[in-house]
Amino acid sequence: RQFTFSDRPNAPGVATMLRDSLADSVGLEKAVFHAFNNLGYDTTPMGKKGKPDGRASALLGYRTGRKNAQYSLVYDAKSTGKEKIKAATARVSASDRHRDAFEADYAVVVAPDFEGADIEDSAVNLEAKKLKVTLIRAKDFIKLLMLSAPKQIGLVELEELFKTCHKVFETEKWISSLSKKEVTVGPIKELLEAVFAFQKDEKEPPVVDVIRYKMTKEHGHLKDLSVDDIKT
Repeated sequence: RQFTFSDRPNAPGVATMLRDSLADSVGLEKAVFHAFNNLGYDTTPMGKKGKPDGRASALLGYRTGRKNAQYSLVYDAKSTGKEKIKAATARVSASDRHRDAFEADYAVVVAPDFEGADIEDSAVNLEAKKLKVTLIRAKDFIKLLMLSAPKQIGLVELEELFKTCHKVFETEKWISSLSKKEVTVGPIKELLEAVFAFQKDEKEPPVVDVIRYKMTKEHGHLKDLSVDDIKT
C-alpha cells in the first residue's frame, strides 16, 4: 500500500496543479488524472483521438451479500484558455459515447467553468442531465480534494455524486455539503498502542478480539467498544 501511493501527490499539491493549469489543456488533463488518483481511484490516462482523457476505477471488491461494488468512470478535462467553456466545447455527448465504448458506469467532464452553469435550463445543463454526465467546475473539484481526507469521503460515498449529480450547480451543492459532515474519530491512538504492545510481548499476530481485550483492560472507558467498532 505504501509503495502504491508513494508517487501520488498529496491533496494540496494536486489542488495547486489544478489551479495552475486552468488555461492549459494538457496540464489540466494531467492534474485531473492526479486528482482521481488522490481520491483513491485506480486511474489510467488515455487522451488520444476518439478516447476519453482517462478512466478511473473504484476497486471495492465484494460487499455484504457478495455484491461486487466496483464501479468505473471515464473523464474528460476541457480547457480553452477562457474563463468558461461553451456547451459545444464541453462535448457532453462525446463523454456519453466514451462511457459506452469503455464500459464505464459514469462519465465526468471537468472544466474551469461552464457557460450557463447556474442556469437550470442552460444548454450544457440540460444535455448533461439528459445523458447523465457529471459536470464539475475545477474550483469544486479542488474543494472535493481538500475535504475528502478530513471528512473521510470514500469511494462508496463518492459514487453518489456521479450517480445523482449532473448539472453544474448540483455537483457544486453536493460537494459544498461535505463541509457540514460530522466525522467521528475513534480511539486510534489507543488501538495503535494496544497493537504495538501485543507485538512486543507475543509471537502470534494480533487479532481483533485480543486487541479489544487489551484496549478495554488498559483503557477502561473503551469497555463498550464492540469488535465491529474496532474494525471500523
